[in-house]
Amino acid sequence: MSALPPKADILQHNRHRAGGLEHCHQRSARGQNDVWRRRRDFIKAVVGSAAAFPFAARAQQPDRIRHIGVLSGSAEDDQDTKIHLAVFVKELQQLGWTDGRNVRIDYRFVAGNPENYPKYAAELVALACAYFLGCD
Repeated sequence: MSALPPKADILQHNRHRAGGLEHCHQRSARGQNDVWRRRRDFIKAVVGSAAAFPFAARAQQPDRIRHIGVLSGSAEDDQDTKIHLAVFVKELQQLGWTDGRNVRIDYRFVAGNPENYPKYAAELVALACAYFLGCD
């Protein structure tokens, strides 16, 4: 007699083994899907917050005040200089820039003394002016 079990027993044994492996495979696939889902959710959260950050940061900051430095070769009480600077300030206001609100203007007047140009220019640079206007 043969030592092999009947054919029906072998098929049943193989089905049970295959089912067990299939069951393990499904469980690991489900676990892997869980990992991918969590990873995907994490990436969405990071990308979403990174995309929203510039808008939130911009919304929290007040309007930045621009700084203009004016270096004039004339005296402060010179009529032509007063007229030119008044026109300059008026044009800025028409463009929406108001001195003391969203722009700051610092004036330096050389008053015909050319030795003062480097000194006053250095002062304006030290004040961190973003824009410079030179006039006579």
